Amino acid sequence: MTYEGLHSFFYNRVLNFKMSNILIIAKGSYGGILPLYALGQELQKRGHHVTAATFSTQKNTVLSLGFSSIVFDKPSLLSKPHSLKALRFQTAVLLNAAHQADIIIGSYSVLLGRLIAKQAGKPWIYAPSFPLAVCSRYEPCLFPELQMIQRSTALYWPQLQKLYFSIFYYASYLVKVPAVLYQLSLDKAYYKHPLFEGKYSSDLNLLLTSPILVQPQKDWPKSTIVCGFSWFEPSFLGASENLTTLNSFITAGSSPIVFTLGAGSRNNPVAFCQESIRACQKLNVRGIIVAAKKFHAELKSSSEILVTDWLPYDKVFPYAKAVVHSGGIGTIGLCLKYGVPSLLIPVVADQFDNAYRANKLGVAKVIFSQRYQAEEMARLLSELLNDDAKKIQLEKISRKVREENGAQIACDAIEMFIAHLAK
Repeated sequence: MTYEGLHSFFYNRVLNFKMSNILIIAKGSYGGILPLYALGQELQKRGHHVTAATFSTQKNTVLSLGFSSIVFDKPSLLSKPHSLKALRFQTAVLLNAAHQADIIIGSYSVLLGRLIAKQAGKPWIYAPSFPLAVCSRYEPCLFPELQMIQRSTALYWPQLQKLYFSIFYYASYLVKVPAVLYQLSLDKAYYKHPLFEGKYSSDLNLLLTSPILVQPQKDWPKSTIVCGFSWFEPSFLGASENLTTLNSFITAGSSPIVFTLGAGSRNNPVAFCQESIRACQKLNVRGIIVAAKKFHAELKSSSEILVTDWLPYDKVFPYAKAVVHSGGIGTIGLCLKYGVPSLLIPVVADQFDNAYRANKLGVAKVIFSQRYQAEEMARLLSELLNDDAKKIQLEKISRKVREENGAQIACDAIEMFIAHLAK
């Protein structure tokens, strides 16, 4: 009997298990969305019906994965996706979809997911992808608005973490006052912080990242499981001609350094690319610059430098000497999977905390955007490439990370929860 057959027999016969209609709210960056797609595929493979609620730009992707699709935006709101008006529209769409589901799953970017589930009378499962989404008073972490002072204090005096946690908690509550007031308009007794307990589930919280980066803390919400990375290859993002060009470049010479343009380069992407090319020239190494096509005219490819549109990282990182990126959790995960050192340039949101954890783990170095110049970058990359201790650490970690299957562990937990509900 196949694994799927054994699985079906066990849950249907032993646990009196019933397949469910599951609504996944896939909102946010690819670092948060792709693990949810992996989770959805695993649930679908086990016989559950999956509906993904997304922005309209993701509708075709959702349909290509075999999920049902619900769109929670409209043209008039595209320019202000985080406005209160957009939040009201999204909530109305999601609340209607929630009534048709048995279980609702969402990540950190879903602001009112728990309240929507409560209003619909359905269980809510919180499934974020990065450690900061379940931050603790007891473990050092970097909050984006406080990271500059934290880097000079809290990381050396961990006892200050409780203070910074409190500052961020109450300051972010004030920033989210419009969302809080909207919550209260839906439920007058709902005073939960939209970024903390307002997201956490009272039933099941699934952290889709590696236990190598974060360990459970005593003040985490109950029933929280660190599942491991959920691998998902977004083939829909890479054009076949890009892969053909990539393969030709890789086979023509030595392993390159990959420079991926994230949030850190959006203000001046051409300058970022030019500094990256200069760093390669200083190190006498080949480079791959990933940039939007509209900037390619200002950046010339050569036998030593490939300028390309977006590529699936699974096709690139196995051949890379190092990767320079902004510290998104998904990119860090793939670098760990393939044993590639990272030079991190965090700029926004969880990137600072992710970079801190990767640096602490001994698999990366960090440079901040104001210092992103060819000379400094070449120096740090040279240190990375010639650090034997980091290579040994990366090889050790890579073996562990490759074995992680966060989607499978998360689905096992979800199905045990469903079985418990059925009793």
